[in-house]
Amino acid sequence: AACPNQHVSRDHKYDDWIIKITPAVPANEEPSVERVRVMCEDLSGSRTDFDYNDVVFDVKFIKNGNQYTADIILRAIGGELPLYIGTREVHDLFGVATNTMVNTYEGRHTEVEPVHFTVTLPSTGTYNNAYDAINALPVYVKISSSPTPIQLTVNPGQPAEMIAVPVSTEWPDERESILNRYPSFVNWIRDSSVVWYETT
Repeated sequence: AACPNQHVSRDHKYDDWIIKITPAVPANEEPSVERVRVMCEDLSGSRTDFDYNDVVFDVKFIKNGNQYTADIILRAIGGELPLYIGTREVHDLFGVATNTMVNTYEGRHTEVEPVHFTVTLPSTGTYNNAYDAINALPVYVKISSSPTPIQLTVNPGQPAEMIAVPVSTEWPDERESILNRYPSFVNWIRDSSVVWYETT
């Protein structure tokens, strides 16, 4: 049988059916932003290797109302000091001793399975995308000369202790300077428009 709208004469207005198709989003849930890789240098001011693998993790930030959660996949640890993402010590998450490095040696970046966990962020921040939220995610290192853990930061005019890059970016091997792995990194320090993590 013909549809009811076929029982009337054609008026050439093309307004009998108006449809809008939108992506499905569950009720009371806002979409998450993209996942990025964070590569950290835990003592950049006093170290000389600058391998940016002291802790490596992929993160995306999920917003639900005014609450933000960091959904984290821990990939590697090259640091030999107690290091925390939120309140979670990264060596403990991998089940290894503090002086044990995980997934940072040449050809062994996937030797140990990554660890998935979440961290709740303060509800006072504004996070329009994952890059905006990196400094809101507390990453701390514990050194013997300080009574309290020291938070890693990204401050203008100082070596970055955390770098956010696409998840396709490979972190340097243990003791491999990021300048050797990514020669354009030095140009990015002078010009932030340089895409230093693309090697081709």
